[in-house]
Amino acid sequence: MSYFTDPIAAIEEAEHIAKEKKQTMCVIEVQPNMVVVVPKKGAEELGGIILETCVPFEANHNIYD
Repeated sequence: MSYFTDPIAAIEEAEHIAKEKKQTMCVIEVQPNMVVVVPKKGAEELGGIILETCVPFEANHNIYD
């Protein structure tokens, strides 16, 4: 779990972790001016406002396949 005060930095971290760990990561607001990056299951348990969800993707993904 990573805490941030900058939501853009939190989204970048969530994208990076999602790509590295191949799991869906969420950025949620736990307090005013404090956001946290957690796996999707953890986000559902914390019950905060989900600001962004980052889903891992394949580098060679083609939407027409």
